[in-house]
Amino acid sequence: ARIHQLSHIVRGTYEPSACISYLNYGERVQLVFPPTMTIIKNLSVHEVPFNQKSDIDGEKISQSVDIQVSGFKWLKNVPVDIGRRFLDLNPLNKDVVRKIENDWRIRNAFELLLEVSISDGGRQVSIRSPFEIINKT
Repeated sequence: ARIHQLSHIVRGTYEPSACISYLNYGERVQLVFPPTMTIIKNLSVHEVPFNQKSDIDGEKISQSVDIQVSGFKWLKNVPVDIGRRFLDLNPLNKDVVRKIENDWRIRNAFELLLEVSISDGGRQVSIRSPFEIINKT
C-alpha cells in the first residue's frame, strides 16, 4: 500500500513537503490528518471532512474503494460496509482465465477476503488471501 504524508520538517526547515511511504505486508500506520472524502457537487470536485454519519440532501453516502492487484482487473466501487465479504479476482492473463473457468477449486483460490471494522472512529479495511502459499521446491 502507498500512503501520502505531509511533513513540516525538511532538512531542518519548517517548509511543508509531501512524502510518499510504502507499507510492508501487515503494517499499519496512523493518519496524521483528519479523514476527507471527495464529492462532486454542481460538476465540481470538493474535498469535505469525512463523517460516518454524513449525508447530502438527506441521503446516506455510500463509502467505497477501488482496489488493484497486480495482474488482475480493477475491483471497482467495493463497498466498505462493516463486516466481511469475499471479492473475486479476475486475472488479465487469458490462459489463467481458461484454467479457472474449468476448475472451481482454482476459481476459489482467486478470491480476496475483505474485512471492514471500526478503528478509532474510522473504518479499517483489511484485504487478504484466504490461502497461504508455501513453496516446497
